[in-house]
Amino acid sequence: MNGIVNIKIYEEKELVKSLDVHLPVVLGRQDSVEAGLYTIQGNQVPPKINIGSINETTVGRRHLLLEPLANGLVAITNIHSNRAVQILDKANLAPKAIFHSELPTSLTFEKQGKKRIILSAEGSELMSIKSQTLPPQNNQTINSSFNVNISSFRKITHDTVDRGDILGWLGTLMDVLQSAADSDLFFIQAVQAAVGMAELDQAVLFLFNGSSWTVQASHTAPGIAPEILPPSQRILSIIVEEKRTFWQTVHFDSQTSKSLIGVESVIVAPILSSQDQVIGVVYGTRLNRNSLLTQGQFDAPRNPLGEIEGRLVELLAKGVAAGIARLDQEKQAVQAKIRFEQFFTPQLATQLAKIPDWDMGRQAEITALFVDIKDFSRLSERLDPSVTIRWIQDTLNLLSECILKRGGALVDYIGDAILAIWGAPEIQHDHAERACLAALEMVECLSELGPRWESILGERMDFSVGINTGMAQVGNIGSRQKFKYGALGPTVNLCSRIQGLNKRVGTRILIADSTEKQLPTNVLTRRLASFLPNNFETPVTLHEMFPTGQTSWPRPKAEYEKALSLFEKGDFLLCSRMLGNFRAEFPNDVPSLHLLFRSVRGMLEGKGDQHPVWVFREK
Repeated sequence: MNGIVNIKIYEEKELVKSLDVHLPVVLGRQDSVEAGLYTIQGNQVPPKINIGSINETTVGRRHLLLEPLANGLVAITNIHSNRAVQILDKANLAPKAIFHSELPTSLTFEKQGKKRIILSAEGSELMSIKSQTLPPQNNQTINSSFNVNISSFRKITHDTVDRGDILGWLGTLMDVLQSAADSDLFFIQAVQAAVGMAELDQAVLFLFNGSSWTVQASHTAPGIAPEILPPSQRILSIIVEEKRTFWQTVHFDSQTSKSLIGVESVIVAPILSSQDQVIGVVYGTRLNRNSLLTQGQFDAPRNPLGEIEGRLVELLAKGVAAGIARLDQEKQAVQAKIRFEQFFTPQLATQLAKIPDWDMGRQAEITALFVDIKDFSRLSERLDPSVTIRWIQDTLNLLSECILKRGGALVDYIGDAILAIWGAPEIQHDHAERACLAALEMVECLSELGPRWESILGERMDFSVGINTGMAQVGNIGSRQKFKYGALGPTVNLCSRIQGLNKRVGTRILIADSTEKQLPTNVLTRRLASFLPNNFETPVTLHEMFPTGQTSWPRPKAEYEKALSLFEKGDFLLCSRMLGNFRAEFPNDVPSLHLLFRSVRGMLEGKGDQHPVWVFREK
């Protein structure tokens, strides 16, 4: 090599000095304050460049020796006694060690990369756009991203480029950006546009998975061999770190690296993910046309690569980044929709798949519903396991349809039981009514399920339903391995207890007072009692809910609730008389029998400590 190199000194990624120097040369810190910072001390042999101040302990007074080699490489010797230096952000050059490096190369003097030296051959150093490329944003449209960059583009092209060329470029850019927005053709369109707009001989779109590069698309100018040229690994490594667009005019001599042999210049723009990671590059190449010119294949001169071409290729790379982000979002949306349809209606699943972070945990007022098959354990003992499975599937399918029909979210199947919620993830102001209507429709399903399974079960089947309304923590309550949307908290726990009380009280559907208060007046309910479920400290008022079409209504409600009021006041005698008359007309009303029993016991034993609460010590 000719012994001349360009040395660029960066402090915290800011270029502070660029020098063309003859090798050999020593890099180190100031010997004294009088010795200028970033200057060459020619009175030393070999000359020394002060790359650090006198107080910088991370740089030795004489730290590195750079010497030219005949084969175009540079010998880098660490002459410091105890401090290593990082080369190309990969290899550590230990004290007293020697490394033979191709150009360009980089040297880092701190682990954080605060002081960085880039060596390149004279006339072939990397040039770049000063600002880093910005990643695509989730809330930023492709066109808004385009407009931000065009403002800078206009500044550098003003009065230097023909207006017709600018309009042509903009039209091409818009075609690529539009393709990135609604099709999968943007990969090939981007490299075609790069060749045309920047007068390249070849453009290749490489994708990066964090360790290796693969070709996604390529395009070659007419008259150029279509074989894909290997990229410069040094330039790619710098792109990954700097996240900026670079271009380089190659200096042809014996130092030229293998990947740049026959290349006149290169231009490379990073493709970033929304997480600000390099996931690819648009890599453009101009070939050395000296041999081709003699054959008369090319005779039109080309302007050197510069910031105009850099901005153009960077815009194309941003369009590709936006297209990749769109494809990723569409893929995630499809996967999310498939997951969501296990819990929600297809319509709601489609809507939720478009909303980012909808499943993040939050507090919400919900209505929870538990339903299970009465006496399932006893009945299933009579059946073959395969028949039991068919019975459960048939039953849970119909119950699930009732839930989804009313806009509920299927949270879990627990054996023969189902947990569902309303009010989340979709906000539903009528969530209590929806849950109750779903419960009533479940009862209607018995007219279909009963005849179908009565001969197999030996008796008619039935359900028990518990419903409760209150605040809960809703969101993904599963794990990274398995998504599960649901609700957690006392509201759900109490709902489970309420459902279990049906068997003890002799009811089919029990709802909490918090649910009953939100129902319209046409829903048939009656207040049963104040209950204290097992492991709960605060009593809850429960109501029994009835299907519409009760011929004797409202007498079962009015007379029972009047008797209940007498019981709560401690008038056990009058309560018992009223219930006796009531049961003579409604002998199958089981809750009135329980209240009569409690009233008679009150006459015998008096009020208990927790009167009038009905206390349960077991689940």
